[in-house]
Amino acid sequence: MGERIDEDRRDVAEERIGWDAFAGPVRLMAGDGAVPPHLVPMMVAAHGMRLAAEMNLRVLEGIARGR
Repeated sequence: MGERIDEDRRDVAEERIGWDAFAGPVRLMAGDGAVPPHLVPMMVAAHGMRLAAEMNLRVLEGIARGR
């Protein structure tokens, strides 16, 4: 039989996915030593631009579908 999805767990999972989108740059800024410090601002900016482009694509796809 199908497993029932707990709404609270789903909300937490969706929130976790959103947090993971920002966790990479946060870990870099925390100084784990994986990336030279002078590159972190550029990487965070590029990451933000990628997320913005993804959101713009979703909006445009929604408009194209007439929603």
